[in-house]
Amino acid sequence: MKNIIKTLLLLFVFTGILTACGLFTKENTTTTTTKEETTTTTTTEEETTTTTAEQENTRIYFYNSEGYEAVSAYIWGDCGELLGGWPGTEATQDGTTNWWYIDVPVDTEETPVNIIFNNGDQLQAGGSYINDTTNVYVTVEADSKFASKELAEASLEEPVEESTKIYFYNSGKWANVKAYVYGPGELFGGWPGTAATKEESSDWWYVDVPVDTSETHINIIFNNGGGSQSGDAYIDDTTNVYVTVNADGKFASKELAEASIVETDTKIYFYNSDEWTTVYAYIHGDAGEVFGGWPGTEATQEGETNWWYVEVPVDTQATSINIIFNNNDSKQSGGAYINDNIKVYVTIEADGKYASKELAEAAVSEESTKIYFYNSEEWTTVKAYIHGDAGEVFGGWPGTAATQEGETNWWYIEVPLDTATVPINVIFNGDGAQSGGAYINDTANVYVTTAADGKYTAKVYAENAVAGTTTKIYFYNSEEWTDIKAHVYNESGNMFGSWPGKPAVREGETNWWYIEVPVDTASTPVSVIFNGNGGQSGGVFINDAVNLYVTVEADSKFASKTDAENSLQ
Repeated sequence: MKNIIKTLLLLFVFTGILTACGLFTKENTTTTTTKEETTTTTTTEEETTTTTAEQENTRIYFYNSEGYEAVSAYIWGDCGELLGGWPGTEATQDGTTNWWYIDVPVDTEETPVNIIFNNGDQLQAGGSYINDTTNVYVTVEADSKFASKELAEASLEEPVEESTKIYFYNSGKWANVKAYVYGPGELFGGWPGTAATKEESSDWWYVDVPVDTSETHINIIFNNGGGSQSGDAYIDDTTNVYVTVNADGKFASKELAEASIVETDTKIYFYNSDEWTTVYAYIHGDAGEVFGGWPGTEATQEGETNWWYVEVPVDTQATSINIIFNNNDSKQSGGAYINDNIKVYVTIEADGKYASKELAEAAVSEESTKIYFYNSEEWTTVKAYIHGDAGEVFGGWPGTAATQEGETNWWYIEVPLDTATVPINVIFNGDGAQSGGAYINDTANVYVTTAADGKYTAKVYAENAVAGTTTKIYFYNSEEWTDIKAHVYNESGNMFGSWPGKPAVREGETNWWYIEVPVDTASTPVSVIFNGNGGQSGGVFINDAVNLYVTVEADSKFASKTDAENSLQ
């Protein structure tokens, strides 16, 4: 009796498994299964009936991208190995395509399965877990299942690398062309960039930039790897990609770009500081000896001044030249390499070329200002771009190379101007990044940081500002001056240059203004005088980090705004 009970229990469990896998009908039956239907014969004590039930299948497809000669499908899951042991059963090719399929005898929405397609030998797909009847298009990749053939095929395609081809019209006929690209970093490394490719039998060159410039904007400067370069073109689409030597000369077609180039003369000036009685200009270079052999052609004096000039029948923006001024005897200048139409004011010194007469004269008179830059970001190279009333002092962007001071993070540039009389704007740059720019209008605030208008009178103040070692001092503008400055000084000198000092910042619409001092006043005391509209405060000695709220009264400093305001009532 016990054996009969055990047998019945085993039969009950086995029947449950078959029913769960969709391989058995609800009645107590004997079942035969085909691909399409199940024929069931039921016997009772009274009668025998025969019924036919449709079998639920799931068709799973395989994209045979590897070109297996034969394809088999091995399937397993909660119901065991549905189509036998490895390598499974043979799949059917879908026409003459690379698609094959297998009909799995379960509804995979209710009964998930694992499937591995293989070639019946040693090659196999990664395997996929199928748990619905939608994502049944499988590839060789592991668990790669998709809702359509198109999606499956697309998943195996190589991703298309986005790039933009930018062209350059080499009107100057440089022997070599390079492209320096910056924006999201220096895309082809530092200056002069990467070599461009010449289009056969034309003056057009091109470079493939590895970004979509309609989404990632760039700046590009073409150059010859020497001293000649194009203007700085800002590329912000994929249409205007035909570039010329002119500043921001970009066009939508080669024809438009070529038409924009007009051959022009270049007037080059010479500052005859030694007052020769006659001046000649000898020119040589890519254009040959433009005015014949030595000593060249005679220059023309400009009025009664020491300035002379010569009209050169070459567009030096496109075709660079070398020029030596001389007196047709034993005297001559050091020679200058002219590669644009901006720095055309030449002196007697070697490569003494400038963007204005004022700069050239200042260089000869030895007037100059040394401007320092604190390279807190540790750029590998540093350049200085300078512009203002004196023009682009060191030519177009990115300017001229700065000099590192030993092994420190301090770099400097010698500007051939007295910045107290000829103010300038300076932007230091390197590795695709740049400083915020500083307006230099004296010879004291010449220590510059990356911050916008971050300029100081000493290196330590600049370093403190970058490190955040600062103290904010507040002033209560009870007199309602419209323009307030702060003159700050200590035993080391004037912190923000000479009187009246540095502009203060207004706090909202209130009468409170403040100045940020680049020291910790608890350890480095300072004196401060606020001033504006012809008036000034009495002056305050700040020697802690608490009493920082100042009024117009002499030595009136308080620990809070409320105390400061109340002191005047």
